[in-house]
Amino acid sequence: MRSAMVLKTSYFSLTFIPSQAPHAPGVYSIYRNTPINDEVQIYVGEAEDIASALLDHYYGKTAQASCIWEDHPTHFGYHVVWGGEQARREKASRLRELLDPICNRTR
Repeated sequence: MRSAMVLKTSYFSLTFIPSQAPHAPGVYSIYRNTPINDEVQIYVGEAEDIASALLDHYYGKTAQASCIWEDHPTHFGYHVVWGGEQARREKASRLRELLDPICNRTR
């Protein structure tokens, strides 16, 4: 039996990314909470260093940053994935399929 992937979550801000996101490999989701407590999934990625990847998006240093900021992100979630790049890519692919984030869609 496979274990469920649970994302730990926090606010997408300069206060919380450095203090809550790990400097570890894994997958992450950037999303927005709406007033009716619904989530709009914006972007799912995978990285060798989750905290650094989130900060790069925050500071606009990635190709996806403009799309991410257009959708007003409020939160991020992450799941640490050990086992190498292939394991991370597989988890990220499953997460993208499940969440269908706006900025991962082919435009």
